[in-house]
Amino acid sequence: MALQASSMADVVRDSTVSLWDGEDFLGSGFFIEPHLIVTCAHVVWDCADRVGVRWREHRFAGDVVVREPAARGDGRFYPHPDIAFVRAPAAPDHPVARLAGDLTIPPELSAYGFSAETPDAGVARDTAGLEVVGRSGQFLRLKGDEIVDGMSGAPALDVRTGLVYGVIKGSRDYGGPRGGWIVQATDVALVRASHARVLGPRVEPVAPRIRPGRGSPLHDLLVAQCRAAERLPYRLVDGPAPPLSTVYVRQRAAPRYAAPGRDAPVRSVADVLRRHRHTLVVGGPGAGKSALVQHIVAETAGWWLDPHGETPAPYGPALALRVPAAAMLGRQPWLELLAGAVERDLSDYLDRGVDPETLDPAAMPGVEWLLLVDGLDEVYDRDQRQRLIDVLGNRVAEYGSSWRFLVTTRPLFGQELAGLGAHLPDPSAGSRFGDYELRLFDRPGLRRFARAWFTARTPRGWQRNAAAYLDEIDVRRLDPLVRVPLLATIAAVVFEDRPQGPLPMSRTGLYERFVTNLVYARQRRENLRRVLTDQLSVYGPSAGRLVDVLFDGTERLLEDVAHHRLEADERVTTIALAEDWLRRQDAAVAGVPELSRHLRTMLQGTGLLTVAGDDLRFIHRGFAEYLAAGYSVRTGWSARDWLRRVRRDGITNLDMFRLIRWADAGNDAEPVLRRLLRVRLARRPPFVRRPNLLEFCAVLRDGLPLPEGAAARLATAGFAAVRRLRVVDESALPALTYALRSLHARSTGSEHLLRLARDGRAAPVKRIAAARALILTGIEGDHRAAVGALDALLTSSGPDDAGGLWAAYTIASVGDAGARQRATDHLTWAVAAARDAESRVRAAVFLTELGHGSTVDRQLLIQAVNPTRTPAQGLESVEALRLVGPAGRGAPVTERIADVRQHLRATALSLVAVPERATPEALVVDDLTGLSEGAARLAAHDPTAAGRILAAALAEGGITAGDGIYLAEILRDDHHDATADMIAGAVASRAPATSVLSTPELAVRAADSTEIPNDRLVAISYLRDEEPDAAGWLEMAWHADPVVPLLAKVAEALALAREHGRYDLAFDRLHGYARDQGLRRRQRLVAWLGSVALELDELTFRLGLPTGPVWRDNAAEQELLTERYRWLRAGGSTEEALARAAEAAASADVAEAIRGALSPVDETPAPAPGADLAAARAAMTARAESLRIVVPAGQANPDWTDSGLAASIGEAAAAKADAVLVEVLADDRVATREEQRLARASATRSCPWFARLVREVYDHEGPERAARLALAVALRDVADQYPKRRRIRLPSSQSWHAMRVAVRRTAWSFGLAMLALYAATFVGAAVPLLDDPGVLTAAGVARIAEVQAQIALPALVVMGCLILLPRRLSTTARRARLSIWAAGALAAYLSDVDGGVLRPPPWPGVEDFLRGTGELLVGFLPAGPQPALVLAAAGLATAIATAHLPFRLPAARRRSPLRAAVKTAAIAATAWWSLSLTLGDLSAAANAILDAIAATGLP
Repeated sequence: MALQASSMADVVRDSTVSLWDGEDFLGSGFFIEPHLIVTCAHVVWDCADRVGVRWREHRFAGDVVVREPAARGDGRFYPHPDIAFVRAPAAPDHPVARLAGDLTIPPELSAYGFSAETPDAGVARDTAGLEVVGRSGQFLRLKGDEIVDGMSGAPALDVRTGLVYGVIKGSRDYGGPRGGWIVQATDVALVRASHARVLGPRVEPVAPRIRPGRGSPLHDLLVAQCRAAERLPYRLVDGPAPPLSTVYVRQRAAPRYAAPGRDAPVRSVADVLRRHRHTLVVGGPGAGKSALVQHIVAETAGWWLDPHGETPAPYGPALALRVPAAAMLGRQPWLELLAGAVERDLSDYLDRGVDPETLDPAAMPGVEWLLLVDGLDEVYDRDQRQRLIDVLGNRVAEYGSSWRFLVTTRPLFGQELAGLGAHLPDPSAGSRFGDYELRLFDRPGLRRFARAWFTARTPRGWQRNAAAYLDEIDVRRLDPLVRVPLLATIAAVVFEDRPQGPLPMSRTGLYERFVTNLVYARQRRENLRRVLTDQLSVYGPSAGRLVDVLFDGTERLLEDVAHHRLEADERVTTIALAEDWLRRQDAAVAGVPELSRHLRTMLQGTGLLTVAGDDLRFIHRGFAEYLAAGYSVRTGWSARDWLRRVRRDGITNLDMFRLIRWADAGNDAEPVLRRLLRVRLARRPPFVRRPNLLEFCAVLRDGLPLPEGAAARLATAGFAAVRRLRVVDESALPALTYALRSLHARSTGSEHLLRLARDGRAAPVKRIAAARALILTGIEGDHRAAVGALDALLTSSGPDDAGGLWAAYTIASVGDAGARQRATDHLTWAVAAARDAESRVRAAVFLTELGHGSTVDRQLLIQAVNPTRTPAQGLESVEALRLVGPAGRGAPVTERIADVRQHLRATALSLVAVPERATPEALVVDDLTGLSEGAARLAAHDPTAAGRILAAALAEGGITAGDGIYLAEILRDDHHDATADMIAGAVASRAPATSVLSTPELAVRAADSTEIPNDRLVAISYLRDEEPDAAGWLEMAWHADPVVPLLAKVAEALALAREHGRYDLAFDRLHGYARDQGLRRRQRLVAWLGSVALELDELTFRLGLPTGPVWRDNAAEQELLTERYRWLRAGGSTEEALARAAEAAASADVAEAIRGALSPVDETPAPAPGADLAAARAAMTARAESLRIVVPAGQANPDWTDSGLAASIGEAAAAKADAVLVEVLADDRVATREEQRLARASATRSCPWFARLVREVYDHEGPERAARLALAVALRDVADQYPKRRRIRLPSSQSWHAMRVAVRRTAWSFGLAMLALYAATFVGAAVPLLDDPGVLTAAGVARIAEVQAQIALPALVVMGCLILLPRRLSTTARRARLSIWAAGALAAYLSDVDGGVLRPPPWPGVEDFLRGTGELLVGFLPAGPQPALVLAAAGLATAIATAHLPFRLPAARRRSPLRAAVKTAAIAATAWWSLSLTLGDLSAAANAILDAIAATGLP
């Protein structure tokens, strides 16, 4: 039974299974991979390794392959992690649950499993609602519903996202609702990774071992399919046609979003069908869709009919079944509908009808049906086509079904084809549904076709004919046309008829020549005319004249039938359309019996129509469109209507035929094409429409016949349009290349392309497209010129220049050896040195495409684990490492860059509030997975580089020891033992400083004023559990310490208010800081802004922002806190607070540690003793190995096998370090002097790795100390270049004064302007609503307020610009009045029902305010039967008042003070906003702003 999921939660629910030991129910489980089930180890620990699995109505066996841990132990519960994996290779098609990779757990979860505690008899599905409480040992504790027996192993998921966050372990009380525990999903992922060698790769489908018996209905169906698949899809030749298998050229496909271009990678169709369960294949007219379907049917049926075949199934264990899409429009049960469609399609080859039971998947267990729905575009009625798409889309979304689908179609308008994947619960699951475009012939494919065709048609002279055919194509410049398989076949047929004559130069010419040969130039036509004349002459002279009408007007008949065939309903037959044409010709049809039979014979004899059941159809839709275009031209063709249709819907095959046949009739098409290049006005923003450049180029490329010189003039106009075109980014590169190639094909030379490629003023994307178009011409001189232009662009660009990167990529693809090396070096430099993440990604994608994946992996791995980078930058590099690798291949370069860039932007937004780290933080499982993938790829090429990079990151704090252990295990499972050993050695050799600090050590850190203030607070928070009294006084010492920055104290005061609810104490501290004259003015301002933020907390909460007090402390703690803060306000000092902390300490060790902070310490460093020079040099080289990851010179060195000092820190730094080492060992006074300089260096405070190196100088003795001292001196210049935080300079007092003066002088004029603006927009929005008698009622006011809210943002921007721009007073007043009147007119336009909607979204809060104001205003207006009089009077009064209002803005004359005032106001608003929100709120605010920008339609 098939199932369909409507959400990801349904997918998880349908992935659950029940586990059995014989007839004994064990528990629950669920699929996390195809054929792999996860459950709890205690569920299957006391049974055999072979268990029973029940999923829906299916029962099959499963093997327990992993129990972690393997033994239960002696405890009450099974020990952590309590995970088991069951392999079920016999499982049918099933959904898979997705594990969450986030360590943050939602507060509420749901569990789906099985139990015997339901009202149903036996074991049935059961659910539970759970609430996460917190950790309980190594598990997560839950409360909520009762977890009954049997739910162990069930998934615990978030129903909103469908992500599984844990596996149910058990209940605290199976007799009551006391909750229980779950195993976290990240633990499941770790266990899965640690047993990757045992679990192995995914299980491939097993080919069926059965074949249909001879004489069975299925065997007869397969035989009929084999015979039918050998016929050519189109009847193109006279006489016996060659079998399709002898002339078929295997086709390939690429993702449909891949635009035409040389960079688009392609896959074989067999690979596409293996990658995806369901596939959509889109191809243009004549692209070979039907031939592809017949080829798949022939191969599949042949494999099933071979009783002794040992080869694997070509497309998996599936039975292929071709069904025309037009035959699936009936309203019948599924199997009956398919049986009827197949029977009609194979009627000439079947001895008996098709029984629906033959197509029932239940008749062939374990075998799937591959349904090939051919020609979705041939369902001409759009409503019927949409209904069929919905039916297929529902089938595609079903899980558990035995049906697979491959749908072929031409491109359809709009988003019609999106309906095929619209019902999928997870559209990102690419393995479920593939969307592909069928690729045309390339040059080798065209040669293979010519060889196969002429071998089958002219076996004796096939080599001569194939060579002459290809030469004629080159001479006539038909290469772009004959890449279409149908046109290549037509050209071959035309060439056969006239081997010595030239081929036509356009597609329409090919069609015309082929139709002429097929219809008129064959002896069969004369024979058919004679036979019909003899047959109809018995009915009288009028019947004989009927034959003359048919044969003399054959072309008009075919054109009329084709036109009405494309527009008529499917139920109207082709014979009926022909009879209707005869009646309109006044032919005597009434006296001719069996007229339909004679018409069928005549039409079939033309060769353009073939039998389709009881009717006839054109051998290809392209011929119908060619003939229908002739009908349109003959009956009156309008160029204006053609242009309107092309501009609205884009150009179609029929549109091009119409224009070309109109031009063939002697008309000049040049003016029509020129109108496609015009820039036209539009009614809606942005109020202009771009030229239809691609449609223009498509017509030119198709071979439009033009007068002499017109083609060159149009090509010149096209090149000019390309130059005028505004290009946003590189996504337009494939389309630009296509356009330029099309223009070049109709121009007389390459001058236009050369000038564009060399034009330094043109956009880089245009220059790249011109160069690529030159390269694709195949002319050697053009190739050299294009590479030269690209090399000039590359030389003048930097690492962040997108144009230079594209130039480097193109040169590396087509240049000579030297040029390729320069281009590759430029891309490698860009990956390492580009400041912009998008530029790094672009260069990385290019290098990966060029085969330099190991270089990309090395550079991105260095950036991902580099401790000098922020967490956001590191995670961006991890995402790039995951997405840029080989897993991202299969899409064009432009699409790959866009996808990776989109992921990186999403990652950057999610990390808006991530602070800079002082110590390494553990990465989540998803990030570690991406890191391990990149490390594994690099280890496969350079294991030493991967190991040394990760070891250096461990030593310098780029990753934690836990991360290193995880990475080593993953790499060892992937058989990269050498790299894993290097990482494991680095983990084992780490200093114990990273271990957990003891309580006295925490006290020392909390009392040490030299420590980072945030680190001291963290130590105090840890100390609070063991020494609460001492921790409280240490916190007072922190507050009293003058070394602690005031900003940190303000932040702590805000936390005191918002986290502990002590707003009174926080206000007291902040007011004290604000009144302290000993502080600087800026510091007092910060404290004052903090107090303002607390005062506005209530207002902020009412506005809907997530703030507000959280009361956590009890009464006793509140009293102690109050007492300590009173002491602090009374002037307590740091020394007194430390003394009280030592007295309050319960432990003597803690008290002694705190007293140690009070005693003076001699910080004079001891001089470095003399040491052996060789030992010091060895120590310096060893220590420099880990510094290579933070020193730019070491990062740039690609040879990681070299562990020398120069390779790690660079030649210059190595020489300086060695010289300093010699001096330090020779003279202790030099060592003392250098240590004192290092202690005063600013880099020790701003550069983390340099500060760590300086601390190591004091932690070591002997040669180790001298080595580190020499390294620190040599690398001081490098550390000084470490980026420092940019300080915000607050405005001066003069700026604050200027702001107050500007506001006071401008408030009156600005207020008057806003009042006039409100009146004008109210009246303007109400005027178009006068037809509605309720214009001045509540409903009308609401509509008016909606319009006003849409204008609010643009109006405020305009008014603000009038204030800021320095102009004369009269000019400013005049512009203010014009703006107000324009706003009124815009309100009138927007309130019109037929009018559009402004792009900026309305403001809900502003709309509510305006609605209330409008209702208040309407309440004061006089009530009357004619609101028009009231509005007219109000409008007149508004216009007069606006004309006389004194819009005088004195501040507009003061440029500098006003700008300073605006800057001051912006900083004040930003400070209030930042202090009023938490870090999480800032991230949410940033996302909200970006959503608002996206809603406006901006990129």
